[in-house]
Amino acid sequence: MEYAIYIKDIEPESLVDGIGIRTVIFCTGCDFKCENCHNEQIWDMNSGYLIPIQKIYDSLGIDNPTLSGVTFSGGEPMKQAKAFHELAKMIKNNSQWDIWCYTGYLFEDIVSSKDDKYELLQLVDVLVDGQYVDELKKFTLAFRGSSNQRIIDVQKSLKQNAVVEMPACSNCGDYIFNKKEIEKNLCQDCHDIKKPEIEKNEWLNRMEMLNSKK
Repeated sequence: MEYAIYIKDIEPESLVDGIGIRTVIFCTGCDFKCENCHNEQIWDMNSGYLIPIQKIYDSLGIDNPTLSGVTFSGGEPMKQAKAFHELAKMIKNNSQWDIWCYTGYLFEDIVSSKDDKYELLQLVDVLVDGQYVDELKKFTLAFRGSSNQRIIDVQKSLKQNAVVEMPACSNCGDYIFNKKEIEKNLCQDCHDIKKPEIEKNEWLNRMEMLNSKK
């Protein structure tokens, strides 16, 4: 059986749909119809084109060394979960790419469904879950539109049988992805704001250490 996905567009080099430079597949069809959704024009499945997954795979740029992964977006990828699952298998079998997926469903509901959505989930590395809520919109949020949406480490979550979210800044609570930010437990913006306080505490610690050696 040849699987196909209704898609509107494939963006070859995105910096805003996950970590690194990524290829993004924008599928069509969504039943959530979130208020003020920025992709309202692709709610209708028929607003896209039905493309065989082999053709989609061939257009992803798997051999491009500057790309780090693929993001399934939309629309609602879980509405075409079976075909996306088959595409995800092709990607995992032929590359080191990670897979991000945006969905209006909650992680817990996908797991409990045990249907095609769950099969797709098992091949996803990072899930951004939850419907967009316009009242919770914040333009500075990392890789998501509203603060209720979670960025989830799927493989850790499945292994631990509990939601494991990506690391978050101890000050503002937003997700952090840079290694240095994770080590400091602060995003760069919060680090810059708190820098005088941090430097003061570091100086006090050094003085305390020097005094203890006398």
